[in-house]
Amino acid sequence: MEIQKHSDESMGGQTFAPQKRETQEVNRVDCSKLYNAACKGDWNSAVSFFKDHPKSENHVLNNYSQTALHVAAAEGQLQFVKKLSERMSTEALVSKDISGNTALHNAAFSGSTDVAKSIVRKSPALPQSRNNRGWTPLLCAATVAKPEQKDIVWYLCSVTKDEHPSPFHDDLGAKLICNMTASGFYDISLYLVKRYPHLSTASYGSDKVTVLSVMAERPSAFPTGSRLGFWQHFIYSHIDPPRRTVRGGDPEDPPESSTDPPAVALHHLVGWAKTAGSPSEIENLANEQETYLRKVFKWLNKELRKVIDERLSLAPGVNQVRELKLSHKHAIELVKHVCTQIPTSKFVWESNIFSTAIEFGIIELVIECLESFGHLNVSDDDLEKIGSMFHIAVRHRREKIFNLIYRWTTSTTIVGMITDELGNTMLHLAAKLAPSPQLNSITGAALQMQRELQWFKEVERLVQPAYRESKNKEGKTAQVIFTEEHKDLVEKGQKWMKETSSSCMVVATLIATVMFSAAFTVPGGNQSEGIPIFLKTNHFMIFAISDALALFSSLTSVLMFLSILTSRYAEEDFLYVLPKRLIIGLSSLFISIATMMIAFSTTLSIVLSKRFPWVSIPISSLACIPVTLFALLQFPLLVEIVLSTYGPKIFDRKN
Repeated sequence: MEIQKHSDESMGGQTFAPQKRETQEVNRVDCSKLYNAACKGDWNSAVSFFKDHPKSENHVLNNYSQTALHVAAAEGQLQFVKKLSERMSTEALVSKDISGNTALHNAAFSGSTDVAKSIVRKSPALPQSRNNRGWTPLLCAATVAKPEQKDIVWYLCSVTKDEHPSPFHDDLGAKLICNMTASGFYDISLYLVKRYPHLSTASYGSDKVTVLSVMAERPSAFPTGSRLGFWQHFIYSHIDPPRRTVRGGDPEDPPESSTDPPAVALHHLVGWAKTAGSPSEIENLANEQETYLRKVFKWLNKELRKVIDERLSLAPGVNQVRELKLSHKHAIELVKHVCTQIPTSKFVWESNIFSTAIEFGIIELVIECLESFGHLNVSDDDLEKIGSMFHIAVRHRREKIFNLIYRWTTSTTIVGMITDELGNTMLHLAAKLAPSPQLNSITGAALQMQRELQWFKEVERLVQPAYRESKNKEGKTAQVIFTEEHKDLVEKGQKWMKETSSSCMVVATLIATVMFSAAFTVPGGNQSEGIPIFLKTNHFMIFAISDALALFSSLTSVLMFLSILTSRYAEEDFLYVLPKRLIIGLSSLFISIATMMIAFSTTLSIVLSKRFPWVSIPISSLACIPVTLFALLQFPLLVEIVLSTYGPKIFDRKN
């Protein structure tokens, strides 16, 4: 095999002499032996190969001009790399493959920190080397490293120098910080933008990608964009992120909070008390700084945090939530620091960062931009920008951001009159079908249609009456567009409501039939006069009441589901009429199942109580299983329908 030669290359101010490769012929079979040994980290086989072929450490092993050191570094074979590098000269360590990658590039791709340290220890100038694309090992690691391989990114960041040609400047510097941020290494990105402030506004490519534009497309990097379950959200709210030492800096400060934990708990209790209609004295209690209740909450929060931090730290999922909270903390700090480096709002508008953040629903980024660049004034220059923000929020169904922009805008009377290039007002955009991610986040086509109607009605209230019937350049009003866009969704909603109602009505009918017959075949039988034998016992009264409730509630459920099946299914019906009937039907069905199991348990207790007095306890426990299963499977749907129908409105502008 012909041994290729490499030209001189200047790296980090040090010039390496042309590398002299051995010219002895090594057949492909022998090369494959060394290649396999490097892949597996088999040093004994490699030593045997070197004895047969002296000074062959730098032989090319494949068509990609890779040496054994390239292969071993790519596979993360630490011991093999250490021993092989001891046998190689400094010039041999810097050899490149056909793509221009050194062994350190391959170590960066593999994510092996120890291998990278071993190579850099032998050749400290390698972190400055660049492949054919101009990428340094640091840029390679920042692009492909997984979250668990963050250590190699930190290490390469510490050994890469800001020397000409610096990897922290020009387009490659911008690519480095953007790729680092896109990989989720927000703490390292924060470290870099603090060390090299110009990276905050550096951009590359035809789209002028910046670190802030990358963050604007990462909703999962922020608390509002992370979907957590009930327990995950509970742990997230009561756990502190771990403190770590940032490379090149002081230990991180603990997470900042404008409200101490006891005040947060007290605030939630007062909010609940208001909702529940409690006396006004409870609200006044919140204004007292050192009340007994406040001290209790302070102690409870302290103990709860201690339990989560010390006792539950090893529980599955707790550390993941802790790391997630730390990542969110770094992401917010990164956004805040970058915004402080932006001189004017012109940079944000020209790079479409604001519009992208609105599109992806990143509230934290929108808030930071609004706070950094002041209130939005309605002027000739800002009118189109403000209209664009409202239109994007409506088009992508970002109600929280819409409320936020509405609050920050000094004048809102002109919002409904703003049109886009196609003549569409804000109401025309609300009439269009919502994007799939927002639509699919709602359970069932009927509730999706209800949500679309709520959006249309809310936006209609904001638009001036003179513009509600206005036509766009296609000659269509908002109502016409709504009907056309939601035709298929109405059909899907009708099908979903009918299938759900039919299934539930079958269950309700069976319960009504059983409970009706049970009323005439009471447990224990009747006396000659037709009076039940156990009429005067408490268990029998429980049976009678639960049987009647089960019968009445199941019949109510049947009637509600029957009314749903015979509805006209007009667009407006999905707003209140159909959801209200479904709420009543599901609620009564749940009551009928629960009372039916109570009646069944009471009947067995009456019949078996004389022989097995303890039988009521296991029977009652087993009877809770089907009720619990129904609650777990169907109750979340009922809660979602109730909140969607009678919950807070979409545009709560007061908040």
